[in-house]
Amino acid sequence: TVWSKDFYNCSTARQTTDGGYIVCGGPYLRKLDAEGNTTWERTFEFGIGSVRQTTNGGYILTGGPDVWLAKTDELGRISGTELEEDVEAPSSWEIVSSVGSRITLRYVDYPQGFTASIFDAIGRKVDEVHSSQTQGTIIWGEGHQTGVYFVRSVSDKALSVHKVILSK
Repeated sequence: TVWSKDFYNCSTARQTTDGGYIVCGGPYLRKLDAEGNTTWERTFEFGIGSVRQTTNGGYILTGGPDVWLAKTDELGRISGTELEEDVEAPSSWEIVSSVGSRITLRYVDYPQGFTASIFDAIGRKVDEVHSSQTQGTIIWGEGHQTGVYFVRSVSDKALSVHKVILSK
């Protein structure tokens, strides 16, 4: 079977012992089956530069800009650090404008306030936005370089990440 998939910011793709593939780039680690379908995906709070499968079926990850090394189980889990995408929860925030010189984020029903982290395309945390209000709108982007960014809510337990493009 011949197939093609488009993964933004992929830095490493390797075949796994089960005939599938492991793909990483930025904060993302993704497992694909032999046909290129996503089996699972993990998002970490650090950028992944390289991945290799270990003899017990887990994965060894490296990244930067500060050099680090992490080992996962066969499902890409590192106790206490990964955000489980498998758990779905209704999102109560959205990106109203995802492309432009400023990004507009709207949130509702956050009694403790809302916080989101912003990562660049290689997974480095570049900013954090916070509001103590239960609901509102946050404008982000002033003073940052143009490019692709990922906005992740820190206030939610479930993974909720949005891709945005900052332009002039």
